[in-house]
Order: sequence, then C-alpha cells, then structure tokens
Amino acid sequence: MGYHRDPDDAARWRRPGSVLSINRFMFYDHLRAEGGAGAIELAVHALRCPMWAALDFLADLARHSPLPDGRRQAAAPARDPRWPALRRYLVEQRGLGDVGVRGGAAGHGATGWSGAPGPDIDDRQAPVPAAA
Repeated sequence: MGYHRDPDDAARWRRPGSVLSINRFMFYDHLRAEGGAGAIELAVHALRCPMWAALDFLADLARHSPLPDGRRQAAAPARDPRWPALRRYLVEQRGLGDVGVRGGAAGHGATGWSGAPGPDIDDRQAPVPAAA
C-alpha cells in the first residue's frame, strides 16, 4: 500500500497524501480526516477501491505471506454450485446489495462464498427464511 512507519511514532504510518494512526484494529487518516476499523476497511481506504477488490487484495496478500511456525496457507475451497441461487436471494430478497455479495458471484477466488447453506437452495428457487 506504500506506507512507511513514522520513525518518531510507532503507531503512525505515512505515504504521500496520507498519514495513518493505527491503534489495535482502529485506524485514522489525519490528512483525509477519515477512519475505520479492521483490515477490510483499511484496505478500502488505502487502495481507494470497492470492498470486493479490497477482499481480493487481502486474500492475495494472505497467500503470499509466511505464517508462523512453518504453517502453510490453506487452499481456498471450491466454489459451491448453489452460489448463484444464494446470491439472488441475498441481493433481490434480502436487499444486501450487489457489492456486498459480488465476490462469490464474480468468482474472485478465496473471497467467494463456499459454505453449505442448506438443502433447500438450488438454482430453481430461492430459500424461504425460517420464521423468527
């Protein structure tokens, strides 16, 4: 992302046009007067990109970063064939918005949804939410 640690402040990172303070999981950009929490929001802020692109960046970073104790990064699970029906349900019926669920629909590798949603999800019908 192009940041370099400030030699006078271990919690501050600098690059042209941006000065970040990072305290645990929170960050604040002093030059842009913007802040947030977590790696995804930080990537969106620093890269000035949509959430799905930040997720791709972080997934790629994780694949190329060494893990402690010689452990290896697990391979991304295969894309579940039920994803299109779940995506339609999330976007059209739950109103989550295409950006929040784009990863699986566009096939962005490790950012795609790959869990098992249940037996009632297929390409012919959307799931019926359980009564609360």
